[in-house]
Amino acid sequence: MSSEAAHLPEDVVIRVEDLSKVYRTFTTPFDRIKQWAVGNSRQLYQESWALRDVSFDIRRGETVGLVGRNGAGKSTLLQVLAGTLRPSTGQALVRGRVSALLELGAGFNGDFSGRDNLYMNAAILGLSREEIDERMEAVIEFADIGDYIDMPVRTYSSGMYVRLAFSLAISVEPDILIVDEALSVGDEGFQNKCFARIRDFQEAGGTLFFVSHSPQAVIQFCRRALLIDGGGLLLDGEPKSVIDQFHRLVFAPVESREAIISDIRSGGAYDPRSGGAAEEAEETPVLEPVGESFDPNLIAKGRTELPVNGARISNPRVETLEGAPVNTLIRGNRYRFCFDVDFESDAWQVLFQMIIRTHAGYPLGGSRSARPSEMTLNMTKGDRATASFTFPCRLFSASHYTISCGVMGRAGSEFGFLHRVIDSVMFRVQADPDLMPQGLVDFELEPRISINQNQETDHA
Repeated sequence: MSSEAAHLPEDVVIRVEDLSKVYRTFTTPFDRIKQWAVGNSRQLYQESWALRDVSFDIRRGETVGLVGRNGAGKSTLLQVLAGTLRPSTGQALVRGRVSALLELGAGFNGDFSGRDNLYMNAAILGLSREEIDERMEAVIEFADIGDYIDMPVRTYSSGMYVRLAFSLAISVEPDILIVDEALSVGDEGFQNKCFARIRDFQEAGGTLFFVSHSPQAVIQFCRRALLIDGGGLLLDGEPKSVIDQFHRLVFAPVESREAIISDIRSGGAYDPRSGGAAEEAEETPVLEPVGESFDPNLIAKGRTELPVNGARISNPRVETLEGAPVNTLIRGNRYRFCFDVDFESDAWQVLFQMIIRTHAGYPLGGSRSARPSEMTLNMTKGDRATASFTFPCRLFSASHYTISCGVMGRAGSEFGFLHRVIDSVMFRVQADPDLMPQGLVDFELEPRISINQNQETDHA
């Protein structure tokens, strides 16, 4: 920990101030020598800014997700925080022991065995020989790479690299854990084991800062997310709103991106003490039982339309099976989610889709109108289609949910979204005072309790 970091506010463990990283590219090696000779009188290089004027604080115990397009500067930022890269200007102050899982093989010597690399890297992270000896068997057991632990790591697969690196990173009991996208390389079983260990780390009060291209992972693990693009920080806020804006940027046509970036920048600031985005209103309180009904004031505040690319969605709605509008639903009843689509160009292999999410953005389930092998629907410019998805309300909680919808197909050479609306509608589920729900989804479980000599008591 630097002397500057010691003067940070008590609850701040990472402070990034006006951080920039620029790389100089020379046409030839000789130009580098010439530049040294001429000093600042001539510029014989091109500048490439990986980061530009990035500032934020992370507080103790926070879990913060970092999202952005490829080349946005995410990995560069993590390397600066991990201390493996020096910034060009500005500073990154870090308080506490940092353990980082960055790109595959970072910090490993390919000619050393896995065991030797564990000892070497644990010593670099500040562990004594006695501490390393105490933890070594647990680290090796968690990595679960068998006899490869005593073989040169250059013989390892990418998955084995990740197993060894994560096992070491989490075993040193860091105050701050920094994780790049590397975990996506591991197999599903090991990923689940890693995420369980990460949850333990969070519950123990550790600070986690990680990059992920999985929106579900960011929403599941984080209470805060950062969106970075072109080396600059665009948005710092509640995960769902950040992910929505990230999708908006990713799917934008090139000619629209600057306008979208400008719009995102003006979207509002994040108050880390509030636990959410400053501009986000609190979830609408659940009203007293009113039955199946429609409330015109129940509107999804996070509604986000992605760019139109050959089709336009309109009038998304939830209806009863008789066609009446409704957004207060009764558990056990069946409903329809519908939306209209006007085609502004010819399209092939068209399909329609929807997904129901929690208010925080976690996906609960959805559907498409066709299987991949059945995508034979073609539309002509000027056509209008109505998509309808019938579903039973199987949600326990008297809370709020949103439905996102989209239309996909080929309007040109590539298959993709022709239009997409995130959080197109919001609905709530009517409270049932007689229920004692566990979780969100009603699986229609039927408890049966046996008491003494085959006496049975049924509890509905």
